[in-house]
Amino acid sequence: MTEPGSQQGFFAELNRRNVFRVGIAYVLVAWILLQIADVLFPALTLPDWTTRLVAGLLLLGFPLALLFAWAFELTPEGLKREAEVPRGESITHKTRRKLDFVVVGVLLVALTLLMLDRFVWQAGDDASGNVAIETSQDKSIAVLPFANMSDDPANEYFSDGITEELLNLLAKVPELRVIGRTSSFQFKNKNEDLRVIGEKLGVTNILEGSVRKSGNTVRVTAQLINSSDGAHLWSDTFDRDLDDIFKVQDEIARSVVQTLKVKLLGAAIPQRKTPTVREAYDLFLKGRYFYLRLGAEEMAKAEEYFEKALLLDPQLAPAWDGLAAVYIRQILNGAIPPEQGQVLAWDALNRAIELDPTLAVTHYRVGFIRMIFDWDWPGADDAFARALAIDPNFPDALSGTGLLKVLLGQNDEAIDFVHRSLLVDPLRPSAEHNVGFVNYQRGNYSLAIDAFQNALDMSGGTYTRGNFYLALNLLAEGKFEEALEANEKETGEQWRLAGRSVILHALNRADESDTALKEMSEKFADKAAFVIASAHAYRGDIEEAFDWLERAYEQHDPLISWIAQDPLLQNLHGDPRYNAVLMKLNLLQ
Repeated sequence: MTEPGSQQGFFAELNRRNVFRVGIAYVLVAWILLQIADVLFPALTLPDWTTRLVAGLLLLGFPLALLFAWAFELTPEGLKREAEVPRGESITHKTRRKLDFVVVGVLLVALTLLMLDRFVWQAGDDASGNVAIETSQDKSIAVLPFANMSDDPANEYFSDGITEELLNLLAKVPELRVIGRTSSFQFKNKNEDLRVIGEKLGVTNILEGSVRKSGNTVRVTAQLINSSDGAHLWSDTFDRDLDDIFKVQDEIARSVVQTLKVKLLGAAIPQRKTPTVREAYDLFLKGRYFYLRLGAEEMAKAEEYFEKALLLDPQLAPAWDGLAAVYIRQILNGAIPPEQGQVLAWDALNRAIELDPTLAVTHYRVGFIRMIFDWDWPGADDAFARALAIDPNFPDALSGTGLLKVLLGQNDEAIDFVHRSLLVDPLRPSAEHNVGFVNYQRGNYSLAIDAFQNALDMSGGTYTRGNFYLALNLLAEGKFEEALEANEKETGEQWRLAGRSVILHALNRADESDTALKEMSEKFADKAAFVIASAHAYRGDIEEAFDWLERAYEQHDPLISWIAQDPLLQNLHGDPRYNAVLMKLNLLQ
């Protein structure tokens, strides 16, 4: 046990050797260094661990500083070991006064930094945060479908076309967040309160208007409205010849940009290549009008109009892109063989890019083909990146990138991209579907259930695959009866049969599961090989699963791209044949 006198002597010696003062000075300096690192390192885009490294080094240095102060003394001749300095020659009392000044000075610096952090920097952060939110809101806009005021209802394609061109033009302005077409067109022909629309779409500004086309003239009326209070921010009417329609679009876009005080990189709105043959452009608008209706008959009409447009103007890049979109859709619908469709689509896409490399949608389609049909993951990533460089808020490219990231196992990036897609197209069922699909692939089943249910609610419960994937997530959570109930609402027969085969297996209703899988295999062997393989894998039919996986590979089934993350295939993991398939798909080195 230490005697009281010896304790007092030890603390007196610590004080004489200035150990306490060195400790206090060290702590204050360390705190200042950490504050500087906390501000400076993020500005230099250094990773978070660098700040933690500095803190760790400073913590380790504290006992070393105390030991150094105890063992050494600073003398006029330099640094000496304390034991080598005779007591009568020690100048620690002088060093003490210098350390007192140092401590007071460092303390003043620390207090200054503390006050700045409390009353200036934090206040500035709060203010800038609020400004950022307000700016984001103030510079968010939805372009509602312009009303067709022409005498001929068939001119609706033209008013829709004007809307879409304005939307695409504004989407290229970096500081604007422009809501995607699908969500904006949800309000077509609906007399809904603009405040409600703004709330549903998450925007402050709404651009709406009307188009009256008569012969070779057109009247376009446009108005920009603040959705929160209904205030008119800007409005104008343009009476022009049809040949000047692109100038009208530019003028409207420029007025919106100026009214919202959006900072442009240049002196004008982003440049675009405008068509030179008005009749060809008119045919293109008709083709796009029918393409967006997605039906088989409408797709045939779209193809016809695009081809007619190109006969009049072979330099019309959007028509080449539209033709490529038709071929891709026909492949997915089984209307043309994949090999034939891909040749046609690639030819059209290459022509479109050659004529106008600024079409974001064309680069997106290139990425889609490379991902779905070519299994060229770096090529797909590059194409999606090109699309987003042109239009950072292009919903399809954001979703495509998210789906690509999840199949490569880059899950955090995947969910970020699909959420961004949903932000700019919040009422689009497929955007919610993609959020659900990515979460399903990641094993976040409760989040996936919410997303699929939202997508079904948006579409009135009619979109194909929605109830199937909702059922799979309920199945993964062990809610077998709920899963079966959801699956029976599936509108697509192949998906409903696939869901029945796995859910009934989980419910130990083997005969019914066999019947469903047999029926699906007989009806959809040429269209759904991967889903059939997944059902066999889940049931433990390993040999059958690999047989159907091979068919899916040979048929170039689009869904096989997500083989590595599919929860239904877990029974195949570890089998060398599974890794062999991954290697053939360029998913495993």
